[in-house]
Amino acid sequence: MNLEENPIYQASIILLEHARQNKPLALEFAKNCPDKSFLKEWCTIRVASARRSGHSVAIAELTHLFKCPVVIFFNQHQAKILKEYTTMNPNTISITMRKLHKLGKILEKNPVDCIFIDIASLWSSTRIDTLYLIAQSLAKNPEFFIMMFE
Repeated sequence: MNLEENPIYQASIILLEHARQNKPLALEFAKNCPDKSFLKEWCTIRVASARRSGHSVAIAELTHLFKCPVVIFFNQHQAKILKEYTTMNPNTISITMRKLHKLGKILEKNPVDCIFIDIASLWSSTRIDTLYLIAQSLAKNPEFFIMMFE
């Protein structure tokens, strides 16, 4: 499937452009909002569709729109397949969901501007909440977003 035919990629581009336009306004009028809440409300883009709709390919292509993205895969097998069949931004940092505890150090050492989550529908609410706690310090960065693909 090429990108022009991939509805997940096309929808993600539209949603990302809209979020990028809205974030400066949100930073202005929601400046007193707690970081974690701001992250959930203004920095998170969720894309949901049936399996095998092109989520992983869309993520690989979307990494090229960021300087230092992080992709969190559900497992190592999924990461291997995506790396084998697509070309991600060479600055992409990849981890698996089981290594979520390492995300804090990654965010401290790198100018991460987006976190992509593939197969977010399989994540527990506790794990998603942990992600928000780890990443909340980046909430007010005008360039930072979390994109969850379900």
